[in-house]
Amino acid sequence: MWRNRVKKCMPCSDICPKGDSAHKAVQTPPLPPASDPALNRSVFFQLHPHTGNQSIPIHVRRHSTASLQSAQTVDSSNIDKFVNCTKINGNLVFLITGIKGAHSLTQKRLSRAEFTLRYEEQVAERPLFAPGGGRGRRRGSGGGSLSRVRRLIGSEMLSPGCGGPSPVGCEIDVYHGIEALDPEKLNVFRTVREITGFLNIQSWPENMTDLSVFSNLATIGGRSLYSGISLLILKQQWISSLQLQSLDEISAGNVYITNNSQLCYYNTVNWTGLFRTNNQKVLIRNNRDPRECTQERMVCDPLCSDGGCWGLGPDQCLSCRYFSRGRICVESCNLYEGDVREFANGSVCLECDAQCEQAEDSMLTCQGPGPDHCVKCLHFKDGPNCVDKCPDGLQGANSFIFKYAEANKECHPCHSNCTQGCIGPRIQDCVGMMDRTPLIAAGVIGGLFVVVIVALSVAVYIRRKSIKKKRALRRFLETEAVSVVTQQVQEGHHAAPQPELSIPSHAQCANNTPICS
Repeated sequence: MWRNRVKKCMPCSDICPKGDSAHKAVQTPPLPPASDPALNRSVFFQLHPHTGNQSIPIHVRRHSTASLQSAQTVDSSNIDKFVNCTKINGNLVFLITGIKGAHSLTQKRLSRAEFTLRYEEQVAERPLFAPGGGRGRRRGSGGGSLSRVRRLIGSEMLSPGCGGPSPVGCEIDVYHGIEALDPEKLNVFRTVREITGFLNIQSWPENMTDLSVFSNLATIGGRSLYSGISLLILKQQWISSLQLQSLDEISAGNVYITNNSQLCYYNTVNWTGLFRTNNQKVLIRNNRDPRECTQERMVCDPLCSDGGCWGLGPDQCLSCRYFSRGRICVESCNLYEGDVREFANGSVCLECDAQCEQAEDSMLTCQGPGPDHCVKCLHFKDGPNCVDKCPDGLQGANSFIFKYAEANKECHPCHSNCTQGCIGPRIQDCVGMMDRTPLIAAGVIGGLFVVVIVALSVAVYIRRKSIKKKRALRRFLETEAVSVVTQQVQEGHHAAPQPELSIPSHAQCANNTPICS
C-alpha cells in the first residue's frame, strides 16, 4: 500500500488465505490490559450468570492476521473464519453463549458488600487475565486491584439499566444477538493440528457425545494458560469420550477435567506421557465412575496397550498392543495374505510399493519399503529397483540413458553408440540403425522407378517426333508430286504430239533387244 509516496507492507484487514507461510507468522502480540478502553466492551472483565466465568478473548492468528482478538468464544458469527485452519496461534474457548447463542443484555445492581463478595469469589476462583496473554497473578501476590475492577464494572461498563447516580458495581451479561451454533459447523476444526495456547471447553452441543472434531489435533502448546491450565473440560454432561486420538503432546500447562457426568476412558490415559515438563499436573475428578463404564463395556479395545485409549474401538488407542496400521491397531500385518500386502517396520504395518507384484498366499510380496525391496517386480527390473518401463532417454550424468528389456523383464544398457534406443545389445539393434535399411531400400526402388519413367518418357517423345517427321516428309513428297504432274499436264497441251511408244513384247525382251534395257 502507498503511504506518503512510500510503498509499505500493511497488515491484512481480515483473515488471509492459508499457506505454508501461516506456520512462519510473527509471534502473536500480547493482549492489552482488560481495562484498555480501545477494546470492545465484550472483552472487559464480566461476570456471567450462566457460567460464573471471566470472559477470555480468543486470540487467533491465521497467516498474518489476528482478527478474532476480541472474541469471547467460538460462536456462529466467527466459526467460519476457522475454515481450513491447521494451526491456531492462540486459544480456543467454548462458552454457553457461543454454543446456544443469546439475544439479551441483563444487568443487576450490586451493593458494596455484594460487589466485594462477588469480586472475592471471582479472584479466589481464578486470577485476573494478565497483560500479554499469559497466566494471571492470584490475589495476595500482586494481582489486579479492587479499585480497578470496581471502576471497570461500576463506571466504564455501566449503562442506565443499573440506575442510581453513583452505583458501586453492576453484574452484567452482555450478549450481541448471536444465533445458536450449528453443531455441524464444528467440523471445521477437523483440520486443526496445533493450538499454541489453551483449549477451554465449558459448553458443548447436546447431540455431540465426544470431541472427535479435534481428532487431528496433535499439539496443545500452552504458550498462554487459563489459570495455569492448557486443557480444560468442565461440566459437560453429554460427553462420554474425548476421542483426541492424535493428541501426543501438551507442551505446557496442566490438565483439568472435572464434573463430566458421562465421561469414560479418562482414567486409562497416561497423561504424563503427553507432558513435556515435570511440573505439569493432572486434575481429574467427579467424572463418571470407571466401574460404571466397565459395566456398560465402555472400555479400551483389547488391541490397545496399557497406555490407555481415548474412546471405544481400535482407532482410539494411545498405543497398540501388537501392530498399528495408520491410526488403527491390528493383531498382525498382511504379510502373506490380503488384497493389499504389507511389511512390518517394527510394530507399524506399511504397504508394499506399487511396483511390487503381489505374491501368492503364504509368500512375501516385499521385504521393506520402496521399489528396491520387492520380491518380484510387477513390470520391469532396472538394477535393484522395480520400474514401470526401462529407461528410454533418461538424463544421466554425461549423456542420455537407453536400456532394453530382455525376456526376463530385466533392463540392460543399449550399445554406447545408440542415441534413440534399442531392442538389443548390438549396434545393429539400435533404433537409428534399424531405420536406415528400409529408407535405403525405398530410395533405391524410388530411384529405379524414376529412371524407368524418364526412359519411357524419352522413348515416347522420340517416337512421336519420328512419326511427326515422317508424316511431314510424306506430305512434302505428295505436294511435290502433285506439282510435277500439274506442270507436266500444262506443258503437254502446248507441246507437239509425241510418237507412240510401243511396249516390247516378252519375246522381244527375251532376245535382249535394246529397247528392253
